Amino acid sequence: MIKKIIIGSKIEIKRKNFFDENLRDADLIFVFLVDAVMEKLGNKLNKNLKPGAIVVSYGFEIPGWKPEKILNTNLSRTYFLKSMKTASPIILGIDPGIADTGFGIIKKIDGSRMACLDYGSIKTKANTELAERLEIINKELSKIIKRHKPDLIAVEQLFFCKNVKTALVVGQARGVMLLTARQNKIPTVEFTPLQVKQAVSSYGQAPKMQVQKMVKLLLNLKEIPKPDDAADALAIAICAGNSSRNA
Repeated sequence: MIKKIIIGSKIEIKRKNFFDENLRDADLIFVFLVDAVMEKLGNKLNKNLKPGAIVVSYGFEIPGWKPEKILNTNLSRTYFLKSMKTASPIILGIDPGIADTGFGIIKKIDGSRMACLDYGSIKTKANTELAERLEIINKELSKIIKRHKPDLIAVEQLFFCKNVKTALVVGQARGVMLLTARQNKIPTVEFTPLQVKQAVSSYGQAPKMQVQKMVKLLLNLKEIPKPDDAADALAIAICAGNSSRNA
């Protein structure tokens, strides 16, 4: 479903921050008569467009882009082009926490195949003020985003209520993660633990070790990722990858 449409004139496209402000979450982009800046346009589109986005160009081809469909009208030729990043998007999975925030980055190769690019954990010390811990999560997550340039960020939803205080604190950390994604103009998706287990192991009540073994198998890793938060984050990324394939 198309949620956001951008119409770019020659003047708008020449504006310095036009691409950074608009392209990350655009589904459909209309471009009008920009022959003088076509090469720059092609490079910017390749860098910033999210997977699956469609570009409609009136009158001119875009260098490096292969039209999926061409219409000849009375005014000019119309080119329909699809984001070249569709085939291999990079997905960042996040397992929310305040002491340990797991992250895992995967890249979809083709069909159901995925490759692991990186994983780890963002740690904060218990004797540190909450505001400072949230700031650490924000800064470290921003570094990861800038380093790997993910096309999509997947975050696990909270699903526990035994300790209300812990739930509230982790909820605040999770809010910072969603805000960080928004600040970097990267779309987010959210999944419950049951959805993640179902996507990775085909069983929504699978034990943690079974899920971790499936993560190792699906990503062709030599060993189960450590710490556990990182393995969970990779499972979340895999769930997002499977969901986007079936969408």
